[in-house]
Amino acid sequence: MSLLQIYESDFGEHSVEFSSLLIDLKEHCENYTKAKQTAQKERMLIIGKVDEFKSTFPQRSKEHRALYKAMEDEGWSDDVIYNNRLAYKAYKGLLAMHESHQAKHFLSKATVSHLMLMEQGICFFELRRYLRRHKKLPPISALRGRLGGFFDETFQPLSRFRTNW
Repeated sequence: MSLLQIYESDFGEHSVEFSSLLIDLKEHCENYTKAKQTAQKERMLIIGKVDEFKSTFPQRSKEHRALYKAMEDEGWSDDVIYNNRLAYKAYKGLLAMHESHQAKHFLSKATVSHLMLMEQGICFFELRRYLRRHKKLPPISALRGRLGGFFDETFQPLSRFRTNW
């Protein structure tokens, strides 16, 4: 459970001292979360631009190895690099297809995980409709459930329609 989730939980179950600590920490936690999301988006842009360079100049394997070694030295695993490549493809696709204000607003709210799952098959228009209705994007677990077929187009579980077994 993250600190922001603890903060958003009911204060009635916590002591007065703990509640005051959470109030003191709230601003710092929000700043940390924003900085972490910004860093993840910057990492996605770095990996995406390196991937574009590799596809533009495929004959420069020595430079490719140097870039890959630099990413390894940063501590980025192969999975992180692959997921960020997917997210960058979705990012570029959104910028190319939707030059509108809505797409830019969506990109400001979306995390790297949202973009990665969009590239894997989540529809942009469903996400935009959800964003307009709820003023935030659906959780990542709901997006994964949508990909798996367990959630509907409003990102609600299909099991809510089941009756008593």
